[in-house]
Amino acid sequence: MVQELEKYIAIAGLTEARLQDSDLSTVDGATFLHSGGHDRTQGVALVLRHPFNDALVTWQPTSSRLLSARLIHRHDHLSVIVAYASTEDAADADKDALYNDLASVIESVPTHDNLLMLSDFSAVTGPRSDGYEDVVGPFGAGNPKRYTGECYE
Repeated sequence: MVQELEKYIAIAGLTEARLQDSDLSTVDGATFLHSGGHDRTQGVALVLRHPFNDALVTWQPTSSRLLSARLIHRHDHLSVIVAYASTEDAADADKDALYNDLASVIESVPTHDNLLMLSDFSAVTGPRSDGYEDVVGPFGAGNPKRYTGECYE
């Protein structure tokens, strides 16, 4: 996978990484950060290739569905968040926990940083935008309120 990324992509967020625990490693010259659970389900990862693999300042594995990293670049800093949300079928408590954690991570990003979110919110947006017309497009179905609420803020 890292070799495929080498052709065109320098920063990649991965969901359903299915890697155990949390770790930082180097794979084929790329920095590989991952945050996972104990049973090899779920998990998120961030792959940094040149020039970003040398720019890593700090990173934080928050849960098996959320990690963040801070990179330095010539103009300032770039904060990257990788998130993987539950589907609408999951328990409300699980979904609420992720979005509460996500809100905390976003709030911790310094205001002068550029923010890049790489995520699978498992959200389906659609014409029922209910006040989020500036956030969602006209196609889809489902309940996008958790997702659109984060985007809107």
